[in-house]
Parts: sequence; structure tokens; C-alpha cells
Amino acid sequence: MVEKTSVETSVGETKALGVLHGLASTPWPAIGLSGLLIGTSLLSPKHPSLPPFVQRFSFGFVFAGAGYIVNTGDVRNGSGVATAWSLTYLLLNRMRSHFYPPEVPVPRTPLSLLLSGATASVAALYGVEHFVIDPGLQVTADVS
Repeated sequence: MVEKTSVETSVGETKALGVLHGLASTPWPAIGLSGLLIGTSLLSPKHPSLPPFVQRFSFGFVFAGAGYIVNTGDVRNGSGVATAWSLTYLLLNRMRSHFYPPEVPVPRTPLSLLLSGATASVAALYGVEHFVIDPGLQVTADVS
């Protein structure tokens, strides 16, 4: 049998979770990342320190779709889509940087760090929303 018990949290933790929940319930982080990815793909299609054009353009449309899903009111699925594709983007680009030969330095520019940082922020924000169902309740198993 599973019973739900209340977890005591401080006022600061409750406010912080409320702010995160409020921000993750809006489509703007995903749409902002979408605009950033599509914008960089249109401004500089072949930039050596950025992911390929097709990858940036495609991921931009995926994040626009995640923002649309959140905007329709389906926050749970929209946050799941944004989290999964954010982590996929980070994995693909991290792996890409590891396969450079040792003598070739990996080009890092402020723009590439901005893309990675924004994507990691979206993954963290929507990931908390998707995986933390109710921060005020804790599920415990009754072993008796």
C-alpha cells in the first residue's frame, strides 16, 4: 500500500518551486530557444563552432512544437518533449566535440556557449516540471 504524506519545506523553497513552476508552465522558454536556434541557423549557416545548419534548424522547429504543446495547456507532455529533445541536442553536440582529433582544438565561441547554456537551462526547467509531479507530497511505501 502506498500512502502520501506531507513534506515540510521552508518558505524559500516553496517560493522558488512556485517561480519555476510558473515559468515552466509557459511556452516562452521553449519558444525563445527555438528562435535562438532558427536565428543562428539563418544568420550563419556554416559556422565552424556551431552545430550543422540542418541540426539547428530542425531542433528549432522541435522546440517551437514543444512550446505549442505547452501553450495548448498540456504542460506535462510539452515539458517532456522539451526535456527529451534538449538532452538529445546536448548529447549530440557533446559527442561531436569529443570526436575532434587531439591536435585540433574544439572551437568554442560565445555563441556556441549561449546555445548550449540555453538548451541546458530549458532541459533543467522543463525537466523539473516533468519529473517533479507534486513537490508538496512524498510517496512512501508501507512495508507492513
